[in-house]
Amino acid sequence: MNIFESFLAAKLFRLSMPMQNFQPDFNRIWMVSSVNRSIPADQKSDIVMYSGCFMVGANTSLSPFSISFSLRNGLRKASLSQFAYHDGRPEIRIRAFLSVLDFLESTGELPLGTVAEHKARISGPSRSRQEACDGYHDFCQRAAKDLPYELSLEALRLAA
Repeated sequence: MNIFESFLAAKLFRLSMPMQNFQPDFNRIWMVSSVNRSIPADQKSDIVMYSGCFMVGANTSLSPFSISFSLRNGLRKASLSQFAYHDGRPEIRIRAFLSVLDFLESTGELPLGTVAEHKARISGPSRSRQEACDGYHDFCQRAAKDLPYELSLEALRLAA
C-alpha cells in the first residue's frame, strides 16, 4: 500500500477495531477500491462514487466503506447520508467520513479544501458533531502513530 492507503487504513482501524485483538501488520494488508466517474474511465471526469475495503491476506476483508457525491454549485459534495460505513456510531461515522474525504483530497480526486468545507457543513449546531469535527486533527495524529515507524513519520507530515 502507498502512504495514503496506509494512513487511511490506520485511521479506519483506529476508529473501530475490525477484529478482536487485531494488531495490523501493514505489510500483509492491501486495499481494494473502486472509483466511479460521471463519464467513461478513459476520460478524466468528476468522481461520483468511491468505495473500498482492506484485505488481510486473500480472504479477510475489513472496514468496508462507500461514499457518493452530488454536483452542487459546480463542485462535488457528499453528505453523511451518502456515506456507508460498517460502524454506525455517530462520532465514528463522522471521522470515517472525514478520513475518506481526506484520502480523496490527498490523492487529488477532490480539490484541496474539501475536508475543511465538509467539516463546516456537517458540524452544524450539533455539539457532538462539532466535537467530532474539532477532534479530527488530533485523531489523525494518533492514527499516524499506529503505522510502522517510517510510514508514521510520513503520515505525521501529511497530518500536520
